[in-house]
Amino acid sequence: MKKQIDDVICSCAITASLDLDVCLIIVFTRTGRTAVTVSKYRPRAPVLALTRSEAVAMYCSLGYGILPYVARSADPEEQLKE
Repeated sequence: MKKQIDDVICSCAITASLDLDVCLIIVFTRTGRTAVTVSKYRPRAPVLALTRSEAVAMYCSLGYGILPYVARSADPEEQLKE
C-alpha cells in the first residue's frame, strides 16, 4: 500500500509541474527512492535531488532527468536558502 501512495503523490507532483510549467522539481531524499519515482513519470523539468549521501547521489544519477546534489549542511532546506 505504501508504494502505491508514493506513486500517486509523485504522479500528482508531475501533473502539477506540467500545469504550472515549472522549470525545476526539487526533491529532498535520503534513499533516492522518491527522486527515482518522480523521474519514472518523465517530467519535462529536471529533478534536483538533494541528499546528504554521495552513494544516494550516485544512485539518483542513473534516473531520467535527475540532477543529484549532495548538501553539505545537516538540513538541505537551509542550504537551498543560501
